[in-house]
Parts: sequence; structure tokens; C-alpha cells
Amino acid sequence: MRNIFLFSTIFLLGSLSFGAGAAAQSAQSRTYCERAENTADVMACVKKRHEEAQKRLNVIYDRVLENESKVVEIIDNEALADSESAVHEEPAPIQGQPDMVRGAQQNWIAYRDQECDWERKLEDTESLKRIRQLSCLTALTEQRSDVLSLSLDLEEEGASRSTEHSTTPRWMNALAADDQSVFWKYNDYLRADINCDGVDEEIMNGVKIEPRAGADEDESSENFALNSVVAITQNSATGRPKATMFYFSVAVEASEEAVCDSGLRFSVVDYEPVPVAAVEGAALAVEAEVACKSALQINDGKCASKLIHWDGAAYNVLPVPAP
Repeated sequence: MRNIFLFSTIFLLGSLSFGAGAAAQSAQSRTYCERAENTADVMACVKKRHEEAQKRLNVIYDRVLENESKVVEIIDNEALADSESAVHEEPAPIQGQPDMVRGAQQNWIAYRDQECDWERKLEDTESLKRIRQLSCLTALTEQRSDVLSLSLDLEEEGASRSTEHSTTPRWMNALAADDQSVFWKYNDYLRADINCDGVDEEIMNGVKIEPRAGADEDESSENFALNSVVAITQNSATGRPKATMFYFSVAVEASEEAVCDSGLRFSVVDYEPVPVAAVEGAALAVEAEVACKSALQINDGKCASKLIHWDGAAYNVLPVPAP
């Protein structure tokens, strides 16, 4: 009975995206709290994720308010100068005031609370009710952070975006700008902490097609090389998201730099790092406690899987250890 209840709890986490309306949430929910062994673990995991989401939202919201206040101050000064040089003219109404941001945030909070209270009532037991509510709050809070961060992106990057793309997460926008030749699979990504810093990274797969060196200029397929790309993005609350990219050629046989299929599946696994000093040819030793005790496993479904592991200083591609 206990196992059935735990299964129901984890199944709930994988399906909560339908109520919260998060189109991409289902992709990242595949490994959401999957390591939980009991209901208490699931509750602790969801609470931790919600706290992290709320902290990030608070930072971004404060920055948006600060920026709006600066805009108002500039407009105030310009309006005052114009009104002093004109006769009987009132300054033009100020747009984008901080009060508008606060009002929009209050409306969003009301929506968030009502939506998640409704989702809470869909469950039968108190434990599932609380988990469902927290999961909903987390999903909507992460979405809100992404939306608010877009205004910061526009100022920091000097870019413009169409309204139809206004809810694209800023880390996706940054990734698309970093390598415009990659066809990213935007609807299938993983969010997980794989460098053990307490903050989730955004992990996504893409495909890159490029001419083979020395190939003819015709467009036949044998003249082009297919690459599978893995991007691990640090999506900090402030500043531009930073991505680490791995380019694997697609070949018949896998190697350290090649995979057997362009479509990759991600999962987070436990990993006990080997001290660098024990590895033949290693130039630097990394303390065991610095290296992360988990790794990203990538699987192409045809050849042997690989691991991407953070050793405390950088990500490394490694073979999956023999059992």
C-alpha cells in the first residue's frame, strides 16, 4: 500500500503540468524528484524546488522594479524640461510606471493562488493535496520568472522580440543566439542540478548539419555531416545565461566524440568520481569532495551511453562505468 501511494505521488509530479498549463513542463518533469524513496522525500524535494523558484523570482522582480523606476525618473526629467519650455502644457502621461508592475504582479499572485488551490482540490489525500499545490506553485513561479526576465534581456542585449515569442524562456533565447546553426528541440529538455551547486541547469539536445571538409558543393547528403549537440545552461537569476556545449558527430559506431543517433535521451545518475590523481596522464588533482556525486547520462538508444560529469572545475565526457 505504501509503495502504491508513493507511485501515485511521483506520477502526480509527472502530470502536474497539464493543470498548470506549462507546455514544456512535462519534459522536465520526467526526472522531477524521481530519486525520492518515500512521501517525506517527495515533500522535501518539492518544497526545496519551490523555495529556489521563489528566491529567483524575488531577485528578478526587484530588478524589474528598479529598472522601471529608472525609466520613470528619466521620463520625469524630460517631461519637466519640456513643460518648462512650453506654455500651459502638462507633461505627457508616464508609461511603464513601477505601480503598473506591482499591479500586474498582484494580479498574477491572485491567479497563481486560485489556480493552485483548484489543483489542490483535485486530490483525495492531504499529503497529495499539499504536494500538488506546491508543485503547481513551483511551475507557475518558474514561468513568471522567465516572463519577467525577458524585460531584463531586452535592456541588457538591446534586442527586440515579437509578442508571439514573449514567453520563451530567456535561457532558450540565449542558447539560440550562441549557435544559430543548431536546430534545438525546444519542447524536450531536462532541468536538473548536475554540478551540485544547488541550482538547476537547463539541458537540451539539438542537431547541427554542416558540410564535410573537402566535400563537393552539391547538396547530396553524403557531403554533409550530422552532429548531435548537448547544451548545459546555467540559468542564473541575473545576468545572461551561459551554456556549455558538446558536439558529437553521428557515426555507425560510438566513440568519445561520436554517438550513433542524433536524438538523445537524458537522465541523472549517481556517480562516484575517480580521483584525478589516480588517472594515468592526469596533470591536476581535484579533491574528491569538490567533484559532483551525480552525472548526466546521455543515451542514443543504439550504442553505449555516455556520462557528462562536473569535476569541480569543468564538465567532462566519460564512458559509463562497468557494473
